[in-house]
Amino acid sequence: MPTITTPFSIWQPVLPNFFPFGDKDELADIPRRKVWEGTIESDPTEPNKALEALFEQFNLHHPAGFRGHSLSVNDCVVLGETTFRCASVGWEPQHAPVECLCSANFTGPVPTLVRNEACSVNHDA
Repeated sequence: MPTITTPFSIWQPVLPNFFPFGDKDELADIPRRKVWEGTIESDPTEPNKALEALFEQFNLHHPAGFRGHSLSVNDCVVLGETTFRCASVGWEPQHAPVECLCSANFTGPVPTLVRNEACSVNHDA
């Protein structure tokens, strides 16, 4: 299959990442902020190849201007329209829509969540 240019974004937890293991539904609710976006040439039938290439790039060859940490457990990559969470080994597709991965406002001593208005999930429940 030929490769296509696929948009991606990287989302990392807002608070310290102390949850390396656990139920993936619990981990989906960790607030994250977008730290990078770009495009990658990928085969849409093999997302793991693109994810592994991004993992290598954002661990060994950070692009200029990247301010996040090296990719690690609980970080998310949105590849095209699908969200994947970095697991202890490999990647797990996430079933929450990308709008539920909320950003944060770092103007105060404790990050406050900034909700996406298009998100239909009740984060306060």
